[in-house]
Amino acid sequence: MEYARWLNRLSNTYDGLNRLTKVEKVEAGTRTVAEYVYNGDDLRTKKTVRKSDNVYAAEVTYFLYDRQHEQTDCKGGT
Repeated sequence: MEYARWLNRLSNTYDGLNRLTKVEKVEAGTRTVAEYVYNGDDLRTKKTVRKSDNVYAAEVTYFLYDRQHEQTDCKGGT
């Protein structure tokens, strides 16, 4: 169905502490899923993104902190 390419959707999921844990987006026929992990200080430590146009290969970003300030992010694939 050709019209399905133009359907867009966005869905956000939050945990019990109101932290964003998952985003699902469909845009122009491409499905993207992003999942987030937090540490005990409520700081985001990991983001994993998978896209349908990339055979759902994981693109992982780790967030490193010095006290409460983000110092850097490190990307890697698995």
